[in-house]
Amino acid sequence: MSMHDDTAQDHPPTAVETSSSTKAPSQSRSRVKSNLSAEQLRQKRIVDRRAQQAFRDRNKENVRRLEQELDELRAKWQLRENRLLQETQRLREQNETLLQRLHSIASIATTAADIHHAFPNARQQGEKEVDDAPAETFSPSSPDLTGQTRPNDPLLRSERNALPASVFHDEFVTLPADRGTAARSGSPMASDVTVVPFLHSRSVTSDPERTISRHPQILDEHITSFTINTAPVTPVPMDASARASPLRNPVELVSAILPVHLPATCPLNHILLGCLQTSRTALSDGASPEFVTGPQKASVRGFFDVQPDSSVHSISKVMCEVMLTFPSVGKAEQLALFYLMHRTMRWMVVPEQKSYESMPEWLRPTVTQITVPHAAWIDNVPWPGVRDRIVTYPHDYPYHLWTANFTQAVKVHWPHELSDACIESDGDMVLHSIFEKHIRELKHWSVSPQFGKVFPDLMPIMLPNYPAGMT
Repeated sequence: MSMHDDTAQDHPPTAVETSSSTKAPSQSRSRVKSNLSAEQLRQKRIVDRRAQQAFRDRNKENVRRLEQELDELRAKWQLRENRLLQETQRLREQNETLLQRLHSIASIATTAADIHHAFPNARQQGEKEVDDAPAETFSPSSPDLTGQTRPNDPLLRSERNALPASVFHDEFVTLPADRGTAARSGSPMASDVTVVPFLHSRSVTSDPERTISRHPQILDEHITSFTINTAPVTPVPMDASARASPLRNPVELVSAILPVHLPATCPLNHILLGCLQTSRTALSDGASPEFVTGPQKASVRGFFDVQPDSSVHSISKVMCEVMLTFPSVGKAEQLALFYLMHRTMRWMVVPEQKSYESMPEWLRPTVTQITVPHAAWIDNVPWPGVRDRIVTYPHDYPYHLWTANFTQAVKVHWPHELSDACIESDGDMVLHSIFEKHIRELKHWSVSPQFGKVFPDLMPIMLPNYPAGMT
């Protein structure tokens, strides 16, 4: 026996060496394909091909889906970009228009202030001249400020002659030059200002009861005449005098600036401008402002009585008859719109601080309304932003289309019974103060979704929470 064999016998193999010698062949065999049978190898290849094909299909589908989403996002972004560009362009145009109007207003205010400083004693001089003038100077046949002859009405003539000459006084006011031409040409406001005498009349007769008892007949006849007459009614130019009077307190100047109206082209404009002109004619013929405008609490008896009492004031009666011609409007909405029309008309007849403040802030005319000639019915639309848009783009909102849709869609969301909206007061029926408080908050006014199908661009203005994507 050799020495090598003796060493092997003296040192037998350990457990680690035995384990290593047994694992090595096993690991080498697991990576050898020849260990698989032909059938197993074929099945393995089929499974691998299917897995690879599924992987490629998933990748292709993901790529296709991502490309489609990318195209959609690009299209949406392009549409949004175009819309933003259009909106930016529109805002720039509006900004330029507003700047022009502000310059016009500033020019008129500056000119009025200069005239006021140039003629500080104009009022006193005018009053003295009128007091010294003979009574025949103020005959009914004299032309008024507008250059038009007063109606040849016997009742008006008798009322005029019954007043003493001392009730009239001259007041110099500033009028834009050729205001009629500016309105016809669409110019926001004439910049040239001229000084003309303006006659104010006060009902201070020695027999006030006799005078008041005769004025209802005058007002009723005039109101009836303009509701029947279909001749074109032009805006009353008296608002031009109130527009830039240098003798007014600066605080009251805003309340004296009236909207610029176009000649009437629809029945509602005929009625509104006719009522305005009739009331101002009564003022110039001696009636007191309190009598012509009537009580601040308008009578709503006409909404409930077929034949209302003849004691109802003419303005309330006319506004009530106007609202009753729209049967599609809800009863609460009729009362609410009647309230707006009545407050607006009272202020336009006598543009003073008290009547101006009696209107809700959002009903007071905007810069666009006092600079751009427009239809009179627009002044009664609740939302100022909507009024500006209608005045700026009148052809997009024709009267017949607006009326047909707005009267069916407007809501005031009165949460109580209709009878709770009115209350008896001094033998008459007027709006309840709670109802007035409710409708004086613009958040309670809205329109139905159907309105957005016809005028989608107005919905975000009327409803601040209206979804932007719905337009």
